[in-house]
Amino acid sequence: MLNLETRMEVLGVTVFQDANQPSRFYHLPLPPHITLERGQPLFDLFSYRKGGEAGHDVAGGFLNMVVDVGLGGLKPRLEGRLKEQYGDDVTLAPVPYTRGTARVIGLGEDSGAGATDGGTAPSAPAAPQGPRFVEHILGAGQPSLDGDNRAIFSFSLSEDGAAFMMGVLSGAVNARPVGVIYTLDYVGLLPAYDLEISIDFKSSYEYARSRFTLGTLLFRADIDNIVEHLKQEQHIRIRETARTLALSDPAAIRERQNRIDTLVKDLATGALFQPSLTPGEPKVRGETITAADPTVAVPATTGTVPGTVGAALQHGPSAAVAAGTGAMLAGREHTEPEVGATGPAGPGGTASTGTGATGGTGPAGTTGSAPESAGDVWNRLGRPQAAYVLKNIRQEEQRTVTYNLSQVSAQAQSIAPQNFIQFLSSEHDLRDHLHVVDLNHPFFARINLNVNAQGVDFAAEGVVQLTVQLRYGRRPDGSAPKDTAEVILRSSADSKEFTFFADSAQTQWYEYKLIADYRSSFGIGLKDARVESGWIRTEARSLAVHPGWLGRVLPVTLQLAPSLSADVAEVHAVVRYTNADRQIDDSAQITLSPQHRSELLHLRLAGADEQFQVTPTVFYTGGSSEALPTLHLPNPGAGEPGDVVVVDAPRGGQLNGDVIMLDPLGELQSVVVDTEVSQDGHVLDSRSLDLSTPGKRELFSVRLARHDQPAQMRYRERRVFKDGGLDTGDWQEPGTPNLVVGIPAQGVVTVAVRYLGPSPSQLGLSALLLDLAYRDPAGDPRFDQSDALLVTDDPQTFTQDWKVRLPSRQARTYTWKLTLLAQDGTETSTEVRTDTRDQLILRPPPR
Repeated sequence: MLNLETRMEVLGVTVFQDANQPSRFYHLPLPPHITLERGQPLFDLFSYRKGGEAGHDVAGGFLNMVVDVGLGGLKPRLEGRLKEQYGDDVTLAPVPYTRGTARVIGLGEDSGAGATDGGTAPSAPAAPQGPRFVEHILGAGQPSLDGDNRAIFSFSLSEDGAAFMMGVLSGAVNARPVGVIYTLDYVGLLPAYDLEISIDFKSSYEYARSRFTLGTLLFRADIDNIVEHLKQEQHIRIRETARTLALSDPAAIRERQNRIDTLVKDLATGALFQPSLTPGEPKVRGETITAADPTVAVPATTGTVPGTVGAALQHGPSAAVAAGTGAMLAGREHTEPEVGATGPAGPGGTASTGTGATGGTGPAGTTGSAPESAGDVWNRLGRPQAAYVLKNIRQEEQRTVTYNLSQVSAQAQSIAPQNFIQFLSSEHDLRDHLHVVDLNHPFFARINLNVNAQGVDFAAEGVVQLTVQLRYGRRPDGSAPKDTAEVILRSSADSKEFTFFADSAQTQWYEYKLIADYRSSFGIGLKDARVESGWIRTEARSLAVHPGWLGRVLPVTLQLAPSLSADVAEVHAVVRYTNADRQIDDSAQITLSPQHRSELLHLRLAGADEQFQVTPTVFYTGGSSEALPTLHLPNPGAGEPGDVVVVDAPRGGQLNGDVIMLDPLGELQSVVVDTEVSQDGHVLDSRSLDLSTPGKRELFSVRLARHDQPAQMRYRERRVFKDGGLDTGDWQEPGTPNLVVGIPAQGVVTVAVRYLGPSPSQLGLSALLLDLAYRDPAGDPRFDQSDALLVTDDPQTFTQDWKVRLPSRQARTYTWKLTLLAQDGTETSTEVRTDTRDQLILRPPPR
């Protein structure tokens, strides 16, 4: 939503920024103006005149116009200015309006007259006397509320009004006889309040400790009074840091102030106090004192409460409860020592509100009745809720804390752009938008015709030419036709105009006949070289003929499926059309292949709802073939189109597989995979696949002799190593035609061995020998790997890597042993150690 506080003026346009997306901006409307479309103003002035008998003429006019309040050509410049300041991600859109109205005034009339707008009185005509220029106004009472906020209006003009508008527009380009008034409502965000609340913990806490102890019980009413004192003493300060939403009535002002006071009290309560009293189980200084069950209905005492509790009650409910708690503690300490109560009898038992009230009425053990407990007092007071005690704030917490609080609120806004609009920008516009119509038009005395072949593809329709014959009217003697004509059309650009003078009956219709001449070798089906229609009556003044009126020419595209099997060599499709009534039985064969995947064929059908047949035969690279079921097309019931036929080989009659080579350590030069596929004991396919790129997927497909019999497959690997070795595996049957060959591994771990220390010769050593070994935890011997790294005086041996193939990415454990080879021929070895680190640091052990 737009932020009303971000209002700015750019190039004379008011712009707002979005509250959530800084790169989005909204603009207010410009004054109303005539809408331009393709550079042309969208308005037209029509004037008409029709001569009547005895000199009685009828005249008048219409003024149609489209207005908007958009930016037009100013928008790119405005966006450019915003992008210079806010970045290239800036977008600019009109302000989203919730509702709006549009009306026009001019020529003594107001389109809003007689209707109220927002409770205002209806407007009266501006010129109640004199000539009446406007008979009626039609228009959009509500604009589009989107984009440029277009609105359309149409004036029905009297003869005087049409003459007035023609005179004004013809005499002055800048004439502005009509005004437009918009009223648009929108919603934006303004802050309801923006506050800075500071609480001085130290002074506030000192103020509270000067009046209460840590065990004093306080209720909400007490806290409200404390917070008001803290505000008056400036220990709590409230400052408004931004302009707030304007409030229009005292009730709204009071409601806003109550919200601010509640915020301050909640912040102060959480900062200085903590909940302490649970009804029925009051707690003071961490010691629980059992009191009367608050769920038992004990009516509140309205009379005088006796004793110290009654005296404390004069200072508020919290003082009375504190006095009752003190009495309870004192009574338990002196009268029930066998219980083992260890609560202190000093300040803890005499908690008060600063009035000096003690917890009993005399020395311990001298009172004749048990002291009133805090629970008794709570019941007598009507069981008030939510008691608090003062927090024990440490020294490091005694600081000033500032809270910044803000809240925004949506506010309705309104804008009323208005302007007397300019219709013309040049005299050229007047010629294009001022139309004078004579209702006694010669159109009604002549029949003007245009005959054309627009939209006809002569080559695709197989048509050489179209002939159109015309005839019109009756002669004075009653014979017909009065006029005849003919035109030959040979391309879609051919067109011809005809004019027939109306006969005595002012006949408005005429008749035509269409004749189509086809190429002799075009398509299959009908072989008639010429087809013609009967005479057809029409009143159309533009006659765009089409050969489809005489018969159906259906272009059919036959094509191979995109996922066709690789072993398909060719597809022969026989297309056949029959019509027993016309004694037609015609067919053609289309040959498709992977190199020639589609072909277009035209069918000349005698009727609109007739079908044709397609019978495909698939020929495979192995020499076999398969005839597919005949298709009857079009077949709307099956959802099959009639103009596209897709041919695909049947699924399930082939074995598809792939081979992927693995070489994690780069040991192989290539892997040759030999495969055999057999069915019913006969080998259908044998091949060898040479793979040299690890991870590359090679596909293979074998066409099966029978669809209802399973196929058997076996394969073997011949691994060629980079060191010149060859390893030929045994034939084996895979569980799936998706083969993984080469050297297996799910991952590779590289152990970086680093030697840190002096040269071995300085230690009296010839070398250090590191033995490394890896074993598959699952016991697969294919993953058993070992190596020995020798560290000598050559610095290049101080850094070496050992790569290990892993059967699982989690199985990374290996073993190592270090042997010291002394110069005197002796050897010393460490224990075999287990490790999982990617980096192994070697240091010579002390000798």
